Amino acid sequence: MSAICGFYDTEKRKDYRLKLPEMLKILQFWGPDWQSCWNEDHVGLGQATLVTVPEAKREMNSVFQTNHLRMVADCRIDNREELLPQLGITAGQDLFSDEEILLYSYLKWGETCVSRIVGDFAFALWDEKRKELFCARDPLGMRPLYYKWDGSVFVFASQIRAIHPTLTSDWNMDYFVDYLYLRGNSTDHSTPFQGVYRLPRGSYVKVSEKEFTVKSYWSLENTKSVEYRNDRDYDEHFRDIFFKAVRSRLRSIGPVSVIMSGGLDSTSIFSVAKCSAPDKDIFPVSAVFDRYKESDERDYIQMVLDQYKINDNEFVISDDLYMLKDYPEYSPSTDEPSLPQLSYALNYQLYQRAAKRKAKVALQGYAGDEIFGFHRNYISDYLRKLRLFRFMREAGQLAKCYNETMLNAVIDYGLKPLLFEEKEHPVLLPKYFNEAKQRFVEGYSIYDPVRRAQYEYINRARNFSFVQHYVSEALGMETRYPFLDQRLVEFMYNVPLEQKIKEAQTKVLLRRALKGILPDGIASRQTKTSHDHLLFDGLKHEWNHLYPILRKPVLEEMGLIYQGRLLNQITLYRHGQLSNGMQFYAALSLELWLRKYVKSEVA
Repeated sequence: MSAICGFYDTEKRKDYRLKLPEMLKILQFWGPDWQSCWNEDHVGLGQATLVTVPEAKREMNSVFQTNHLRMVADCRIDNREELLPQLGITAGQDLFSDEEILLYSYLKWGETCVSRIVGDFAFALWDEKRKELFCARDPLGMRPLYYKWDGSVFVFASQIRAIHPTLTSDWNMDYFVDYLYLRGNSTDHSTPFQGVYRLPRGSYVKVSEKEFTVKSYWSLENTKSVEYRNDRDYDEHFRDIFFKAVRSRLRSIGPVSVIMSGGLDSTSIFSVAKCSAPDKDIFPVSAVFDRYKESDERDYIQMVLDQYKINDNEFVISDDLYMLKDYPEYSPSTDEPSLPQLSYALNYQLYQRAAKRKAKVALQGYAGDEIFGFHRNYISDYLRKLRLFRFMREAGQLAKCYNETMLNAVIDYGLKPLLFEEKEHPVLLPKYFNEAKQRFVEGYSIYDPVRRAQYEYINRARNFSFVQHYVSEALGMETRYPFLDQRLVEFMYNVPLEQKIKEAQTKVLLRRALKGILPDGIASRQTKTSHDHLLFDGLKHEWNHLYPILRKPVLEEMGLIYQGRLLNQITLYRHGQLSNGMQFYAALSLELWLRKYVKSEVA
């Protein structure tokens, strides 16, 4: 992994030449192993690297270069075996770093190389012939890239703080509104600060003396549907992609850890990892609970340990690792708000345990729920298409599964989604709710409601960056997310609904395709374990610090949210009553993040 930065002054004022070392020094936190930079009168590039893969072990004193190109990159290429022969490299393939493969790909294919590469990447490339700076991000936005452009100077970096003073109040209010509307997710382009932008995922930017262009090269909406005649073909296709997604993420200079609960997603990753590389040092790290028996998943975890004969796993006793532990020092300072910040204590302990075992890579099961896109309202699609027999059958299964009456299931999950739309947001004032709704809902080009819902689920899978950049990288590790493999996301978005949810059972394709690989007791599991008690305990333990803040929130002073609602709802959470969870959870995370920057009068 790396952090990159640079500038291009199209008017050649040389203002930024001395700033490049300062930017690189800030990014050294994310790339402590070696740093390199290059600059001329009007353009400069810098890279700070954390070494996690064997091909990147040698130290670089300069940026990557060939012919007329110079490049810095934060990347991991997952289809190396496919690309290297196409680049004419058949011998000594292990000697080529991912950055070099990326550079040679651009040399051969130009800007279209971004559509050929599978993996996580953000890179910047200076083309001396064209006098052009080219920057790009991967389709799912796994690696960050921020920029500023004033019409003559383009400045970019992997972290906002390297290009903009974050201890400021030049707020982008639309960002805060969208964060609340999207339940704790950021948009594809904006940041909390005016004039600072995020390069959208699946996009590139070209900068020259005559041009400044941001262009999308990939969109999930434009991928093709997948239709087979029988379940076996879906199973084989899924299994092939999922094994590739996991196997390609096992490259490491040290052991590989898997942050593993007893749920389907993380146990699937661990099981496939062990099948793919039985001789590699791969070990699970799991949060377990002694007091909160209802949250403890040791029985399910043990099924995996027994099947793969694992006796070197790590259990982290987590009863006291509640949310907001040690508030106000509950989390490192970040450039953007993030929901996982509230759970820093738990995440840090899990990764610290992996680091003690010398792991350089951690695999996470994050986004499994999003790409399979379960919501009880899925049965409304059968009603909309007049598949009445299937609708009644699925409604009956939902009623049985969630201990509801058949009538309630028909009305709540079948009729209401078709007849009613959200008129009010529990947190945002109507003015801002309607503005955000117009930006997102009415801006969709996907008219099929089920397909649009699936798109929205995948679109929400953005809360990985905090753990990646402020937990694992701080401990010298790279976190990788197999469920956010581009090939897998495209496939799951395009398979029929019945391959994801059937008879109220979620992830049916995963369960079928991994039969025999995943322990039967986990593959047949119908419920998920809740860690809500960590939120309730956190509010109880830290209430004396939180209550004065919640009495007069900054968000109320900004005029964004209803007066008194945040305090009332968080008080209910403190007493164990969880409703409208994600909306107020997002508001709490944003409020506490703002408190680090905004002086507010509190009693």
